[in-house]
Amino acid sequence: MRPDDQADDYPGSLADPAVRARRVAMLDRAHARPLADHVRRMREERLGFVPDLDPLDGGIEARLLFLLEKPGPRVVSPDGVGFVSRNNPDPTARNCSAFMMQAGIDPRQVAIWNIVPWWNGTMAITAAECRAGAAALRVILELFPRLRGVVLVGNRAAEHGAPVLDGSGLTLFRTVHPGLQARAGPRSRDRWLAIPELWRDAWQAVAD
Repeated sequence: MRPDDQADDYPGSLADPAVRARRVAMLDRAHARPLADHVRRMREERLGFVPDLDPLDGGIEARLLFLLEKPGPRVVSPDGVGFVSRNNPDPTARNCSAFMMQAGIDPRQVAIWNIVPWWNGTMAITAAECRAGAAALRVILELFPRLRGVVLVGNRAAEHGAPVLDGSGLTLFRTVHPGLQARAGPRSRDRWLAIPELWRDAWQAVAD
């Protein structure tokens, strides 16, 4: 990250069209370009819109990958952000940003992806989508030569991501989803509040 990038690094910043334009321009940087090229190829498969990985994060230099479940509708709305990012203007992204900060995670060393990387007009997730997403995960992992660990965020990410990652040599961590729905109920609330501590453990395991 360059010093002048830091001004755009705050929760919800991608709601600003000027911030989005600067982020798009960053996709041509060396750490982001291979992933941006890969995403463009995925879009040609026409399974849905695939948002870019945030070039303000680590790109191909990432040591830790956060694997969530599926992009939300904001990626293709009239003011759609077009990125998988902790700076997106939605509650899940804001929680991710807050939890990463609490965990002391350096965003320049992480990347964020989804087990179902396409937005296809619905938040529903089918078994076929998960199988296709697992196959896509196998491919994109090859673009992260420094990757040491993966945080499986949410049940579907854990269910469908773990079989791909078992035997990869990467250290796996599992947490509940940071979305507000995962906080409902007293037992769920405790697991949700434990996310920053678990993410800190994951970060410390890969950052030494």
